[in-house]
Amino acid sequence: SRPAQRTVMNFIQTAQGYITGKSAAPGQQEEILLVQAEGAINSVLSRINNFYETRWKAYRTQAESTKIPLFKDYKPIQ
Repeated sequence: SRPAQRTVMNFIQTAQGYITGKSAAPGQQEEILLVQAEGAINSVLSRINNFYETRWKAYRTQAESTKIPLFKDYKPIQ
């Protein structure tokens, strides 16, 4: 079997599980999990923003300048 992937949602759900699973106030372990979740979120946001600042602009420009015919000329049926 494959090792579990560490996604942003994994980080958030782990932190949430530790926080809501305790009857005491969150402590250092929960704080660390929150910091890790925030780090994962910031990493993904950085990658998304970088994509839109670089590759997306060129793709959008190319897509908007491409002429796509929407209709074919009608040929009478015989």
